[in-house]
Amino acid sequence: MTGRALAVLMLVLILCSGAFAGYFGEGDGGSDPDGGSGPELPVPGEEYEAGNIDFYSMFRYEDEINGIFDYSYYFEKSKGGSLFLAEPSFYYSENCKMSMNSFRWIFASSFKVSLSLPYIFRSVESSGAKYSTSGIGDSRAALSYYLPFGNIKTLTEAGCLLPTGDESASDGGYYLPLGNGGAAFSLSESLDYRITSLRFFGSLGLTYHTSSEINGNGAALEQEKGMLMRAGAGTEYSFAGGLKLFARLSYYGQLEGRVRADGSDWVDAGDDFTRLEASGGLRYFLLSDRLEADLVFSAPVISERGDNASSVQDDSFGLSFKVLLSI
Repeated sequence: MTGRALAVLMLVLILCSGAFAGYFGEGDGGSDPDGGSGPELPVPGEEYEAGNIDFYSMFRYEDEINGIFDYSYYFEKSKGGSLFLAEPSFYYSENCKMSMNSFRWIFASSFKVSLSLPYIFRSVESSGAKYSTSGIGDSRAALSYYLPFGNIKTLTEAGCLLPTGDESASDGGYYLPLGNGGAAFSLSESLDYRITSLRFFGSLGLTYHTSSEINGNGAALEQEKGMLMRAGAGTEYSFAGGLKLFARLSYYGQLEGRVRADGSDWVDAGDDFTRLEASGGLRYFLLSDRLEADLVFSAPVISERGDNASSVQDDSFGLSFKVLLSI
């Protein structure tokens, strides 16, 4: 396939990703057939209900796209030069649909620069009505360093989440934000080990959120989100013909944050959660290994939330699809 044809294919995939969230996220625009208006946003100064502020799906998706997939293959493929990767990616769950356009540049066979921009659709149902928001989410930039030790490969990554999403998005009184309202910084370490056709991998990561402001019930609220911790481990088996099957366990844990209105005391946000998730899927290479397709199914094993997060409509499963084109 020529370079021009690859560029056209990449453009088509990216355009398709922009329409994905809107198509699968069609709802009723927040209309309530019973004439209700839905619950109000939190009142500043009173107990802060964080039930409808659920970034869990976004954290899971970010980890799915930027996690310990086999980027070591592409570092080796660059052969001392540079390699450009385009990744239109898609995520579907009951209450959160996302498309992510990611671009990665590998250079000097050791460094990777990544830029990602998501389009998000979020929804919640109440009394037979669906309330939803959609739009651009928080963008992400990251720098990674790849260091191999024989069959052991390591990848260290530092990232920054930029507040490009609408942190005050709501519908029918439901607060369904598309962004954090402030920057976040992450650090992760990934490791994989190969024995012929079998690969074992694992990763650890921390995300720190800066303080931010959100608008609730017409008033500004200052929030400080808790530290997010991620860990994962799994295995992958390679078959002849470019097919690979993998399975993994992922842990996500966020410490409780706090919030306050102007001039008020800090109160606990009750937005902490703990989640253990099992996932599995397949990867397939074609077009002389220039095109990779990944399909992943995920489901919760353990899911616990803070006292004020009990009203969150938790997603019972997730399905993601990623296409990676190397040029």
